[in-house]
Amino acid sequence: MNKTFIFSFIALSFYMTSLAANTTLLQHDSLSVEEMKTMFYQHYENGVSPPSLDDYDLLKWSINSKDPMYFCYLVNNKILKKPKGIELPTSEYVLQEDTLCWVKPRQQLELKQFKKLVQKLQNKYGKIPINDTLTLIPAKWMTGQIEFLSWYPEEYATTYFSRRAFRRNVINGVIKENSGIGIDLGIGKLEMDVRFIVRASNGYHSNGKHIYIISDKFNIPKEKIVQEQKRKNKQLLILFARDINRICTPAPKDYDYAHPKIYSLLLYFDAQRYVHVEVLLPKQTDEKDQFMLSNLRKAIESQPAGLFESHFTIDGKIFPGLYIKAYYGGLRWNFFDYRALDEE
Repeated sequence: MNKTFIFSFIALSFYMTSLAANTTLLQHDSLSVEEMKTMFYQHYENGVSPPSLDDYDLLKWSINSKDPMYFCYLVNNKILKKPKGIELPTSEYVLQEDTLCWVKPRQQLELKQFKKLVQKLQNKYGKIPINDTLTLIPAKWMTGQIEFLSWYPEEYATTYFSRRAFRRNVINGVIKENSGIGIDLGIGKLEMDVRFIVRASNGYHSNGKHIYIISDKFNIPKEKIVQEQKRKNKQLLILFARDINRICTPAPKDYDYAHPKIYSLLLYFDAQRYVHVEVLLPKQTDEKDQFMLSNLRKAIESQPAGLFESHFTIDGKIFPGLYIKAYYGGLRWNFFDYRALDEE
């Protein structure tokens, strides 16, 4: 047998084993309760906002696509790398058939600087002419698993997150066949209930087994998708409040009904997806507050698992919680997601 062939086969086997070993490192760390609390205070007390989305690499399915996806760079994904010896700014990529291609920097460079960068990349990695005005560069420096957030990540405190991410296996810039998977963390039961209500109100019929199906987002305007998700977020907290109010102990007789209590809460989910609560504001509470919050905590922690879904953050972590504004008027609780309050 040809020695060169044997050596090449052994080298390829070693490489694929190494790739498999490295890609198994792609695990998502969950943010801790303390980290989520810190993010809340940084944003809502100190005015810290997340970096601009312009600071992140993005991917388009095609040259004319209007629905970019943003790369998540997981801290333990050691195998993805930048071009050796070339300073590459935040960039735009596109899928050209099965090849991941570099298109251009996301920030505008001086013409001389831009031409120098393009020339370096083309000399090292080649080029794929598309038309008279566009030439792509195959991103052969990328090997490993790429992961990116699905459409329209939402700003949340000091990060961006999405309920869904996508993953592709890449070897020397080529997307491996059938390597693409969508990853979610389990759709919350309340979300499914809301979808059932929305479908019923729109004249749809369901036997309860298919309400989890996600409608196709292609060619749907961004504004409509965002608006629909906000409506669902509001409705699922209405359902949540309904269940909580059924079992909460009424307020004491001397409760001041003329002045409702307002709290900022962190609802967070454990590994089994049960909901727990942390009080964010006010930082100091009196005996009446503690009585009502203790009853609220008991009611929340008695709920079944899987009511809410966690989210992927743009830096590749899991955000297992929600920031909630809670109002209590003595008779019932009302809850509002901070995502809605941010835009009022």
